Amino acid sequence: MEELISSAHLRELESIVGRENVLSTPEDLVCYGYDATHCEGEPSLVVRPGSAGEVAEIVRLANRPERRDYLPLTDNEGTGSII
Repeated sequence: MEELISSAHLRELESIVGRENVLSTPEDLVCYGYDATHCEGEPSLVVRPGSAGEVAEIVRLANRPERRDYLPLTDNEGTGSII
């Protein structure tokens, strides 16, 4: 099975936002699997930036050629998502 996110990529995310703001356990992810549109999904990882600078760094990382798909969610209400 292909790795969803490399350990190096995960470490980079943790260095940007701090380990406590990178969520990957099922109990942490369950509340991020739906929004106000009533669409459901299963996120592999949730990254919670605390500043515009952290968002910019995450977007730079996500736009690298080896990146994985990502879905920014701004308010967990379904009204601020960007695909």
